[in-house]
Amino acid sequence: MVDAIKEKTGVDFILDTQGAPYFHRNIAALKSDGHLALIGVQGGSELQIDILELLRKRVIVTATTLRSRRVYGAHSKSHIVRQVKSDLWQYVVSGKILPVIGAVRPIRDAPAVHFEHTKTELPPGKTVLQIAKEN
Repeated sequence: MVDAIKEKTGVDFILDTQGAPYFHRNIAALKSDGHLALIGVQGGSELQIDILELLRKRVIVTATTLRSRRVYGAHSKSHIVRQVKSDLWQYVVSGKILPVIGAVRPIRDAPAVHFEHTKTELPPGKTVLQIAKEN
């Protein structure tokens, strides 16, 4: 997937919930002056970084979490939700921001999907669990 993205000159922004196992391929997929926002470490938190990898592309890397934030007030969870709703959600609704679907599996495979997720054996993107086939 990274090669396909790089052929299109890369992406401007990546929101990463996985952390360490995706870090290097995320940097490779970014355009110069791109932004990587780390918001989770579901795949792991430790890695070795060659800082030149970041400097060559002038990449911006930010990291944050909602867990340690207050529920209300400035920079709180509720404040961030309001910002997403006002500044970002319109692009999701319009289709300008689309999730990457890595696989569609029947709901009965949920335990296996969960196990594969813990072993990072799933394809890149979200795995959608299908409840019923469309007619």
